[in-house]
Amino acid sequence: MDLRQIGRVARYLLDTSSAAPSREALERSAVSRYYFEAHHESRRFLEQRGHAIPRRGTDQFVTDRVARYSANVAAMLDALFQRRNRAEYEIEDAWRSEVVAEAERAVEEIRATLASLDS
Repeated sequence: MDLRQIGRVARYLLDTSSAAPSREALERSAVSRYYFEAHHESRRFLEQRGHAIPRRGTDQFVTDRVARYSANVAAMLDALFQRRNRAEYEIEDAWRSEVVAEAERAVEEIRATLASLDS
């Protein structure tokens, strides 16, 4: 699967004109999708280098292992994980729409950094 499709789903969710979900619900879902896009980009990067990814504790494993290649990617991935958790689980907290754009930029930077490590 082209992992960029995950981000495209996030953008599609945000572009919908459906009145059913609130904008906040869509944005929270988009942040979650962006995290998973970044996670799977990082996971694929590691698998291509021979790392076996465990079924449990995968999020932390991927973050810890990718740090061996780029501390910046690991930090961004961890920050996205925290944003995703807040978006998914802390629904009573005040929401900032800027988080969506921040998440999208982080995914793009993670992708670009991982690609540069392949060069």
